[in-house]
Amino acid sequence: MSYYSRPANTKLPTLSVELWIADNDAFTLNDPTLGRLNAGNYLEGNSSQFENVACEVMACSWRRGATSSTDFLGVNPGYATVKLYDPDRVFDPANTLSPKVNKLRVGMPLRISASWAGTDYVQYTGFVWSLEWENDVATFTAGDLFTRLARAELPSSALFPGGQVASQRIADIMTAVNYATQISLALPGAGRPMFQTLGTTQALEAIDRTVVSDFGLLTLKPDGTVTYATAWYEGLRSLWFSLDDDLCDGLASATLPGIAYDRVRNDINATSTNSLISTRVSDTDSIDYYGRATWNYQTVLQSSTDLTWWANLALLFYKQIPNRVPLNVVLDPQASADIAAALWPALLTDGIGQVIDLNTEGLVAQALAVGVTHNYDAASDSWQVYVTCAAHPLNYAVNVFRLNGGTLGYLDYSNTLKA
Repeated sequence: MSYYSRPANTKLPTLSVELWIADNDAFTLNDPTLGRLNAGNYLEGNSSQFENVACEVMACSWRRGATSSTDFLGVNPGYATVKLYDPDRVFDPANTLSPKVNKLRVGMPLRISASWAGTDYVQYTGFVWSLEWENDVATFTAGDLFTRLARAELPSSALFPGGQVASQRIADIMTAVNYATQISLALPGAGRPMFQTLGTTQALEAIDRTVVSDFGLLTLKPDGTVTYATAWYEGLRSLWFSLDDDLCDGLASATLPGIAYDRVRNDINATSTNSLISTRVSDTDSIDYYGRATWNYQTVLQSSTDLTWWANLALLFYKQIPNRVPLNVVLDPQASADIAAALWPALLTDGIGQVIDLNTEGLVAQALAVGVTHNYDAASDSWQVYVTCAAHPLNYAVNVFRLNGGTLGYLDYSNTLKA
């Protein structure tokens, strides 16, 4: 049975947590749907076995994207934790009398959704990693597709040919470990050509190396869709949400960066698995100011031209510490009804790779959202959202016009807002 638990606090979304534990639709003689076999000789009918357990939820959290404002280019698995109040031991794997005991297994699908103002938003799609039952509480932890790829070893016979563009290389790696998935391109372009590679490592490690070599952005959407963007730092300039003085109570806290030496990389030594090419670039002004900070990285790029492009782009990304860009922003959308109405429609959508515009509490910044974590607690009736931020690469501006706002008040040659 599916049901929704409406929190008493109307400034919170309605939470839905679903586990793949519902009963199958049974065969029914002469039923127009349940009495037929499909092309694969399986019974027709509703294939979903998701069952909503939101009424038992004590606490729920989920994370997608990066947790670091520095190393956010790589592939980041997402995780979820759900605590259910279960005095009847329905979700206790040791309880052989539980009607669900045969359904409880590692790897069963788990989905988290939220409903706000009549709209449903999928938040997380994954698989149960572990289940522990203690003191009337069942604790589920879950991982997503990327966590599975982290455990998948590429077969030694796998050969990925030279000349493959990044998105195709990623797709072939996933296919090689039996996780064939359609990859949606968020922007025009499929990536730069990669050098020939053998299957000698874990699948996620190989994918991560491909993504960073292309300076791409590979994300797993809340519904489990895999999306890739090459040159995303030029094309993804859309605004996720704004926070101004009218919404200042929705900002629980923000951490501004200090002088973080690990953020600076002003001497780039780029090599490739194609041992015939290498390049090194540095920035004298940055070295004089911060001291030398070398980054040695081996790409899988095929051509010398692309390797030189990569090294110069890496230097542009990391040669200086951006001013006043927060490391993270903690949001409390339930601070008031007006703030809830303004923030929840944005925060329940996927904002990774987009820009947040902050102009409140003395904090004026445009930051790139590279990760997001939701924490819901039924006991305190609270739901906070943590956004991991990074400096928007190459100083690309968010599309927000601000009167007398310096460069935010100008248009470029194509009449596009520019900073």
